[in-house]
Amino acid sequence: MDDRSRRDQDYADLLASALQTWRVYPVVEDSRSPLFAFVQRRMWFDDYLARARIGLLPLPRDYYTCACCGYPTIEEPQTLEVCYLCLWKDNGQDDPHANEYWRGAYYGLTLSAAREHFAAYVACFDDSSRYPLFSEEQDPALLRAKRACIALFEQMTRGDQAAPPWDKVGELKAAIGGIRRRLRR
Repeated sequence: MDDRSRRDQDYADLLASALQTWRVYPVVEDSRSPLFAFVQRRMWFDDYLARARIGLLPLPRDYYTCACCGYPTIEEPQTLEVCYLCLWKDNGQDDPHANEYWRGAYYGLTLSAAREHFAAYVACFDDSSRYPLFSEEQDPALLRAKRACIALFEQMTRGDQAAPPWDKVGELKAAIGGIRRRLRR
């Protein structure tokens, strides 16, 4: 088998694997629902990342989509890594267990509730979840940086840029971390 045929087969295998994952996503018929937007976004990024892993698209490092916000922010899945956009701790929970509380989640939140909170507050929790950093996450500078990063990701899904803005995403990730460190002093 030549290199191109092997790459095509690798891509087909990755897509088949990704499609199996998508089948467990909830079926959402209301296109105005935040969950509908999440499912569409996550499917797009899962496809993009599958293509990137076999060299068809640029990717500076291996990323995985966050189970809460659906953006490619996780570098090592299921290791309790915290998403820099929504602050969900990746404990391995995903659909079809989104309505269950898993140990390690924030303050008894289910993944479904965290997704709703992200759509409303750009964080996986709300002010009623007793999470002590909620007011910090609503800091105007932090919200601007997170929304700018989300806007770059959304531009990717629409194909608005000739090349994916991974360098700019990395700069915003660093800025978000810097703002959080400043706020916690």
